[in-house]
Amino acid sequence: MDFRPKVGIGGSWGRGWIIWQLIGCIEKFARTEKLVVTCFSEHKKQIAHLKNVIYKLFLKKPLLRKRKDSRAVEVYFYQKHIAKRLKFPTGMKLKHKLAIPGWVFDDKSYLLKCLKGLFETDGDFTIDSHNYTYVLKFSNQSQSLLDDVHKALVGLGYHPQRRRIDVRLARKKEAFGFAKRIRFRQY
Repeated sequence: MDFRPKVGIGGSWGRGWIIWQLIGCIEKFARTEKLVVTCFSEHKKQIAHLKNVIYKLFLKKPLLRKRKDSRAVEVYFYQKHIAKRLKFPTGMKLKHKLAIPGWVFDDKSYLLKCLKGLFETDGDFTIDSHNYTYVLKFSNQSQSLLDDVHKALVGLGYHPQRRRIDVRLARKKEAFGFAKRIRFRQY
């Protein structure tokens, strides 16, 4: 069963797909599955947006749980066959080779939505005016995903730096231009 046709490709689909396919964890239980996305608790707008996207894609109102001794919030819901519909195995995401799918690479608008989702969930935009540095970066432990993000940025005409646990744009004009292009953290 393919999940994409049920919700269409436009709008929030690119962000929705990337949030769960690459960032979320799908836990398997006897009669259901649980999808969990962890967010920084101070990003209220991002959490609200994520809840809205989950509702639109899965017709399910997600729940929130604040982690003890942490500034993290889990956005989660239970539903049958989540992994099957998303074509992604259950369990910890680091145990799987993560990649941006070919159909996303094939369409620039999907790719930009996908990159927006990645940068907003595991990204960071740092401006250090004292040292004149401007860095927009995506950090992750998955080397295959970092390779795909680097490839995508090069394909879009940027000059990213690929490091051990991140891919970053460190040219001021590119960092600001890409942030504006994907509407970084604008909901």
